[in-house]
Amino acid sequence: MKKIFLSFLTVGTLLVSCDNTKSNEYQIAGDAPGLKDGAKLVLSEQDSLGRPKSIDTAVVKDGKFKFTGTSNETKLGFLSLLNNRRGSAPIILEGGDITVEFNKDTIIKSVIKGTPNNDDFAKVLNKMSAVSDSINGMKDEMRELSQNKNFDGIKVLQEKRQAYQEELSNYEINFSKENPDSYVSILLLEKNLMMQKDEFDKLASIFDNLNNDLKNSEKGKKLEEQINSIRKTKIGAVAPDFSAKTLEGENLSLNAAKGKVTLIDFWASWCVPCRKENPNVLKIYNAYHKDGLNILGVSVDKAEDKWKEAVAADHINWQHVISQDAARTYNITQIPTTFLLNEKGEIVKKNLRGAELEAAIAEALGVANKNVVTEEAGKMPIPNS
Repeated sequence: MKKIFLSFLTVGTLLVSCDNTKSNEYQIAGDAPGLKDGAKLVLSEQDSLGRPKSIDTAVVKDGKFKFTGTSNETKLGFLSLLNNRRGSAPIILEGGDITVEFNKDTIIKSVIKGTPNNDDFAKVLNKMSAVSDSINGMKDEMRELSQNKNFDGIKVLQEKRQAYQEELSNYEINFSKENPDSYVSILLLEKNLMMQKDEFDKLASIFDNLNNDLKNSEKGKKLEEQINSIRKTKIGAVAPDFSAKTLEGENLSLNAAKGKVTLIDFWASWCVPCRKENPNVLKIYNAYHKDGLNILGVSVDKAEDKWKEAVAADHINWQHVISQDAARTYNITQIPTTFLLNEKGEIVKKNLRGAELEAAIAEALGVANKNVVTEEAGKMPIPNS
């Protein structure tokens, strides 16, 4: 199934306190070859929604720059050039000395080091870079195979790319398991919890074994909330109830919307894969509603008028509510996302679309598969709000 994932984080390096600094004071000393005197670098940190927020600037003089500041706890930051869109170099802010070799042409390749955690992440960066280079190295061959319509060759390359990605994921998961005191571990767990949901139990166990300082950090607490949310919506769990506004402006709860079998469908008017999938879901609803299927569409739209227009335009005549709170309860990071509930309200299937979804619904209802759909759409990330 094609998936487009919500963007999670960029890679970073870590600052650890040294003997000559206070435990929460950081000093960043950088070389910036090729930058003229007066060029300005921006130091940013993540806000509550994960977006970069400027906290300091430094002026380049004689090819060098310096930042000093304090951070009450370890957090992810970014180095970039002022008014420049060439990207940023991730850096994690915590007490200690750090050195930067700033790469003005490819900022993401700036070398940031000087502390144990930085060294930890350097190892991870090297692995990420190697895998990225291997995958990028296949582009020309993939293009040639596509032009020649060599579908067998394309399949081989796709499998090879998947193997590289799995190799990297396994490396990251094992790093987190073997380094419970490293801030890098919590960043890698955050990434893989979003992208490797089939590994949830393993990732949650690794998180549980991190040291308490990491788990009690701001990012650790958010990650714990995410883990707890996923636990509540695992297959076999009773789907958490929620109430939200209907098209008519009334409140409707999930419990009130349930049928013999219930499909919770998270979507939005602006989500192209959602809109492409709606005709399939409509076919399923029309074919199986009389057998006991109910559908509750949950829009994550911000604009109610756009939501209502989309419902009318797509002629999707099941029950609908609009709620970003419900999406957070169900840890929705990409749409469309579905949850299939049995008569007891237990989650029996997740994230099915198209023919797979129809087959699961027919099985849950105990009726023959009517084969009314044969295709499925992709997915889109939910943007930060």
